[in-house]
Amino acid sequence: MDLILAFVQGITEIFPVSSSAHLVIVSRIMGRTMNFNLLLFFHLGTFMAILAYYRRDALGILSGRLGARLPLFFLLSFVITGLVGLQFRKLAENSITSQGNLIPYMWMINGVAIIGIGILSPQGTRRFDQLHIWEYLLLGLFQGMTAVPGISRLGITLGVGLMLGLIWMDALKVSFLLSLPTILFANLYELILQTSWLSSIGIYSAAGIEPTISLSILPGDVAFGGLSVMVAFASGLLALRILSSHLSRKLLAYFGLYCLAAGLFFIPYLQLL
Repeated sequence: MDLILAFVQGITEIFPVSSSAHLVIVSRIMGRTMNFNLLLFFHLGTFMAILAYYRRDALGILSGRLGARLPLFFLLSFVITGLVGLQFRKLAENSITSQGNLIPYMWMINGVAIIGIGILSPQGTRRFDQLHIWEYLLLGLFQGMTAVPGISRLGITLGVGLMLGLIWMDALKVSFLLSLPTILFANLYELILQTSWLSSIGIYSAAGIEPTISLSILPGDVAFGGLSVMVAFASGLLALRILSSHLSRKLLAYFGLYCLAAGLFFIPYLQLL
């Protein structure tokens, strides 16, 4: 079951249709309980796929080879994403724990946004290293707002990049590169703040946080979890190759229509499930 969810994560993370929404809905259909920590865990596979695919660009940014200011711009964008994302974290958890009943409505909002981006975004001429600091802050702001399942992180940040005049490939590239620190530190945040051993030193009682996962993990769980991550990695890498080679802004409207149709279908379906 987890391998199916990992495959779903790998494919849908790379397209502007919200992988988190698909994980929650598919897990409910399969009778599996999805939680915030498990959802983030599946994202590690696509993190590895994105890092592998864009490794040269990532190294170029970190080394300053693509511009001395880019490391700072990416850092500030990530900080804004983190600050905004923390404010939306509770809404994201509620969307998951409500068994996905809010997701169809978020899908429809995402669909309208994606269709609008496909129609209204100009033909880009800029590269991502030509963006100004305020534009990176804007990208970080919108990325932080996509923590809610049903709203596609890729779709929204890609759309912002296109509206800022980026060419298609660079809008894709900057959206995926900005996702790397977000995925990594979101998992680290959950691991550090929500593991049961912290409760022994009084951190939970002081912060009013209830631990949700435990460090008592069996070797078999680790092995199977690692296999799930690799499935998400492989399917994510395949989807990246397809997206980068064959798709363009002209097809954004079709993804938007898919989200609208999914939302309209699952509003009544989840009530009957």
